[in-house]
Amino acid sequence: ALSDLANLALLRGRYHSGLERILQVFEKQEAIGTRFIPQAKPIFEAMAEGVIRASFLQDYEGAAAAVDAAWATRPEGADPSELAHIELAGIYASAGRPDRALELLQDYESDVDAETRGTDASRSGVHSVRGGIALAESRNEHALQ
Repeated sequence: ALSDLANLALLRGRYHSGLERILQVFEKQEAIGTRFIPQAKPIFEAMAEGVIRASFLQDYEGAAAAVDAAWATRPEGADPSELAHIELAGIYASAGRPDRALELLQDYESDVDAETRGTDASRSGVHSVRGGIALAESRNEHALQ
């Protein structure tokens, strides 16, 4: 229900309220004792804020800054699957920072095991981010491949 309320707030242009609801979803999982959001909290928060800033507010600097701050303070020794390399790289690409997006993809390839990288979801995510990087670099035809 919280995620539906978050979506409704975002669609109505109430971005701050939408972000609050999204972050409440993370808190809710801790309260009920089950984990359905795999990312570490600061990473999840940066993902939510970055997407809202880039997609709804066209605040590309703010989106990149949110991801920068989360990445700089990521939990030491965190499981690479909790770090959302692909999702954060996508936000960087959307924010016009293809350089940082590419860095995160390179980190992903070195930090995450081959089995995980070989899943359909992973390969699809990487392909999507590479398309976003191409768009950010004004290589539109390459982005379509």
